[in-house]
Amino acid sequence: MIALDNAIRAAHEKAVKEWLSKQEGNLEKAIESTLNKNFNGFRDAQKHMFKAYEERTMRTKYRAADLAAGYHKKSTNEIRSRDTYTAELLLLKQRKAEINSGKINQSSIGYFKVQGIKLKDIKSISKHDEIRKKAVSDFGKHHFESNKNSNIEKGLMKVGWDTGILVDKLVQDRVSHYNSRSLQDKIGLMTAYLISYNTENSLQYPSALTRYQIPNYGTKSYMLQVGNKNAPETPVSIKAFDPEYVLEMLNLAAGGFIPNVRPEQMAKMMEDHRENEIKKAMGTPPSSAAATLAELAEFDAYLQSDNFDPLNSPWLKRAREYAKKIHELKDKVPDYIEKEMVEAIDKSFVFALKKTAMYMNSKANITSEKDKQSQFKNNGKNGVAILLYEFVTGTGKDSRDFPFDYNMTQQMLAGQVPTDIKNDFFRQLSKKGLTLEEFIKQGNAISGGYAFSPDHTSVQDSFNKHINANWVQFFIGGASVKYSPSSEKGWINVEMKNATSRSSLILHMAENYNRTGNGKNRPLSTIRQTFKFKLKVK
Repeated sequence: MIALDNAIRAAHEKAVKEWLSKQEGNLEKAIESTLNKNFNGFRDAQKHMFKAYEERTMRTKYRAADLAAGYHKKSTNEIRSRDTYTAELLLLKQRKAEINSGKINQSSIGYFKVQGIKLKDIKSISKHDEIRKKAVSDFGKHHFESNKNSNIEKGLMKVGWDTGILVDKLVQDRVSHYNSRSLQDKIGLMTAYLISYNTENSLQYPSALTRYQIPNYGTKSYMLQVGNKNAPETPVSIKAFDPEYVLEMLNLAAGGFIPNVRPEQMAKMMEDHRENEIKKAMGTPPSSAAATLAELAEFDAYLQSDNFDPLNSPWLKRAREYAKKIHELKDKVPDYIEKEMVEAIDKSFVFALKKTAMYMNSKANITSEKDKQSQFKNNGKNGVAILLYEFVTGTGKDSRDFPFDYNMTQQMLAGQVPTDIKNDFFRQLSKKGLTLEEFIKQGNAISGGYAFSPDHTSVQDSFNKHINANWVQFFIGGASVKYSPSSEKGWINVEMKNATSRSSLILHMAENYNRTGNGKNRPLSTIRQTFKFKLKVK
């Protein structure tokens, strides 16, 4: 009886295996139907199925690219941090030249800070060398990290996007996982893959197949492991900024493992590598860049002095001249020099404009919105001071509306402005071939503009407007205008819109800083004003 039972069981198992084996043939056909291709047997079909699963369902290439983008951002941030110290090293080079030429107390860049110390306070070569050692260390730390993150990015892009290395590796892992399962599990697993692929969801398949979990091999750590194996090698000249690597090389030299190289020679080699990297990063900025930096330092010292009168001295003209120099130099200097100059001129504008705002209105820095509205409504000059302070500090509302009963609007419409707006309105009507009556009848708004700056109107006209302008008009400058019909006969509705921006401040020679919308804004970020009123045109 036992022998008979064993024979029946063996026959049953054989039949099950034969049935399950036939299922791979059925799965091959299902894969061919899914991928719309013919294959040379189940194994060939399976590899293509796994590859398609990685590329479409798991989006492996795109996830690798997204991961690489994160390391690109890290590398870029490290470069920005590094360039702060590149600028410090350039300034120290200039300061050393001053000391060697005897200009210990006549520094043209003395008010710039390096490692928190003003350059004018570095009066000896030994002090210079002490400060420079710290700057080199900070430079090297960020330079090394930038290269490391850049290499990771390149490795990920190579295996995940530029070649099929990552996908091929994942396909091999899936084949190995499949081969390790029982025959019944293999059929269930491949069925799960097909369903998952067709539903484009790695988790969505019938509950009956939940025991056949599809493994998630392509994790971030997995992709990094494969990417790092294919990443570029870090050059020795950059490794020279890594203290652990330098110590390792010194120990090898001391142990005699590097023929004909003593520890002191190795130390000199590492130093030479570091200096060459610094020279490459520093570049060869034109002498005019150094002169401009020196002028900016001198200008900043003037702004900080008791001689600075924000309402009466021609500081704005000087600041704009320096901004023009920076604009002309920006394509001729390394990025870190441009960054240093831009930060210096921004710092000057912020300091001077904040002081100007407080001179105009001692309450320019009030935070109560109710009190601000009171100032806008009752005193245009005080309102301008508040807007100026908000612009300079990156605080306050991103945009503000001023109705006709506000003194801000009344000041804006003082003098010749209503006539200029009226003339522009009829110019726009003429361009469109409309009469006033046709404009009213159509009921559509038309656009126009109020010119103030020389690049938007004639120099003579701009000069006259600047000379005769009040505080509100001078602050607002030119504006875009929208004209719409009014229900009152002979009148039109007018909206004047202006953006107070870094570009307009520097006469359209600089980029703008946009506001974030979350209340956390950088200084000199753009604010907008809208004036709403009715204008009699007939």
